[in-house]
Amino acid sequence: MVGCIAWNDEIPIYATAPGIVLDQHSQGAADQQGAKAALFFAAGQLPQLRVGQQALVHIGASKEELISKVIKIEPTVVSPSLIHQRYGFMAQIVTQPSIVVLIQLNNMPTATFAGTVLVANVRTGSQRILSMLPGLGSFVKG
Repeated sequence: MVGCIAWNDEIPIYATAPGIVLDQHSQGAADQQGAKAALFFAAGQLPQLRVGQQALVHIGASKEELISKVIKIEPTVVSPSLIHQRYGFMAQIVTQPSIVVLIQLNNMPTATFAGTVLVANVRTGSQRILSMLPGLGSFVKG
């Protein structure tokens, strides 16, 4: 039975990125559902990212985890200096060319959290548990 569970069960795979809660000016028109945040993924992670993927978000030092979704992926890679210029994001946190991904933070007031640093884990796929065992991973496709 354990083997059957290991064969069929999958664990999620996440891509992690720093981000910032956008202010009203950065968001454009006011959004009644809540704030938006910009995430900064390494350029090489673009093929793994899609609109609609789930994001687990940690805002500031809070241990609380919010569930969000990817709503937009910018099509071009941007430099750390351009990220700093556009978003005011600390240059020492984003040190390589990045993809900007927008997420919706439902029921979160923009005025309260604008400019707050966050970390998000975006679910990019899953992997079978059995494929993680040494020697079996090459025989089992996720």
